[in-house]
Amino acid sequence: METNPVVTALRREQASALVLYLNYKKFHWLTFGPHFRDYHL
Repeated sequence: METNPVVTALRREQASALVLYLNYKKFHWLTFGPHFRDYHL
């Protein structure tokens, strides 16, 4: 069964967006320093 190229491209973009979100979430919580409280409220 052939996969539609549009479906393939959308799946790749969705996977990239998920990785970007998870990295942002990780780095957000690993922030430290004098502005930690301000960034997390």
